[in-house]
Amino acid sequence: MKKIIHLILILSSLGVFAQEQKSCEETLLKVTKILKENSPFKNYTNLFKQLKPCADAGNVQAQNYIGGFYLEGLGIEKNEKLGFQYIEKAALAGYAIAQGNLGRLYKYGTGCTISMANAVAWFTKGAYNKNSKAAYSLGYMYYKGLGLDQDYNQAVKWFKLSKDPMAKHWLGVCYYFGYGVSQSTNKAVEYLTLSGTPNSKYFFNHVKAEKKKQEETKVEQELIQTASSEQKIETQAIEHAPEITTTTEFLDNKDLVGEWTGKFIEYDESGTQIQRILPINIAFTQDDFGDIKTTIEFNQQKFSNYVLFEDNNLFVDNFKFTLKKQYTHNLRVPNLNYHVLGMDLNKQTYNNISYLLANLDTYIEDWQETAPPMSIVLRPKTTKAISKDEEEKLVALAQQKEEFIKLYPVPFENQLHITFELEKKETVQVKLTGVNNAQTIVLEPGKILQKGNQTYTANTSYLPSGLYVIKVITDDRVYTRIIIKQ
Repeated sequence: MKKIIHLILILSSLGVFAQEQKSCEETLLKVTKILKENSPFKNYTNLFKQLKPCADAGNVQAQNYIGGFYLEGLGIEKNEKLGFQYIEKAALAGYAIAQGNLGRLYKYGTGCTISMANAVAWFTKGAYNKNSKAAYSLGYMYYKGLGLDQDYNQAVKWFKLSKDPMAKHWLGVCYYFGYGVSQSTNKAVEYLTLSGTPNSKYFFNHVKAEKKKQEETKVEQELIQTASSEQKIETQAIEHAPEITTTTEFLDNKDLVGEWTGKFIEYDESGTQIQRILPINIAFTQDDFGDIKTTIEFNQQKFSNYVLFEDNNLFVDNFKFTLKKQYTHNLRVPNLNYHVLGMDLNKQTYNNISYLLANLDTYIEDWQETAPPMSIVLRPKTTKAISKDEEEKLVALAQQKEEFIKLYPVPFENQLHITFELEKKETVQVKLTGVNNAQTIVLEPGKILQKGNQTYTANTSYLPSGLYVIKVITDDRVYTRIIIKQ
């Protein structure tokens, strides 16, 4: 008799569960339809109340929705931590859409601590579970080198596996510039047409205009010859670079004082392909107190201000400039605004002439994102103009090296994600120090770390706004990056 009663209870509970499941499915169909409507008059409070029981009962789609409601404060008080928790539950249960969403939360530190490794991991899981948005996001991480090594080939692979319109857009960009694929303007046009996004429509117009311009003026040949061109140039100068004798040393103020002339070089995201070369002139003077003042003439603008120089790092203030986009996603916004925070300087000698080389810490204000690699190479200014042969030497000297320290986001606010890779086991110190204040965060006091990737996330919510220096001190040398807190 007891067995019969127990069986009846089990069957009854299964029946209730099935009814609840059916009820949740009906609720989700109704809610999804309402959310997809264009009407601004949605009762989010009512939708939240309908979905919450289903989410708490374990329905992954409802959990993903409720997470989004909490994140945006729709129908309920905004709570990013609760939003993260609901989306995480759905992601852990294997819901592909939530997996992609969780990757974005980790990328931006929304409701959690920023973790590029976790972002990549969840984008990867979502992508393998056929989430097109996650596959696109993973491709973008490879394209930019966020949380993993920059790799155009991998970026193209994941863009091709995604049906997301923005994946098609970036495939168009890759084909147009030959990033990870053989250059093909026709392929670029094909993918830009498939994308159909406003970004692709604007870029498509740029491609058509550029193709017409090349056919009419043979612009590619002119670009090789014209150092001041703002278009893409070839890199034969690097391929046929002369032999260079390099000496790296710590510099002091006297090494800078004087007038310098040379080239500003912008690279692609990989730091290997030159996008454009522009002329630049820099002068350093030292006053009676030993302070350094610099005057920079660049891009038809003149900047003059005092600078700080320490450990081969030049901290500049208000060095901002505008450059025409290499390609535009929006014809109404053809330019980008750049902000240079500092320069990592070193000295090299070629044929008994001392050259100053600088890798720039720069971000794009419009995108709130680190700019592609940029460098400057300078030689002492004379009345003699730079010849084509010497220009090739300058470009060869300035071959861009990948930044040792990678930072995210740029600029930062409440969190700062720091990564670097050690080539061997060694003792390491890591600290973040304010340039204009005494605030310091010691992330690694000094211990032996194993070879491989190292990752740190700093809570920077209490730090005042301003310039900061990240220093990684190893057995062999000191690495630095400059960044700004908003």
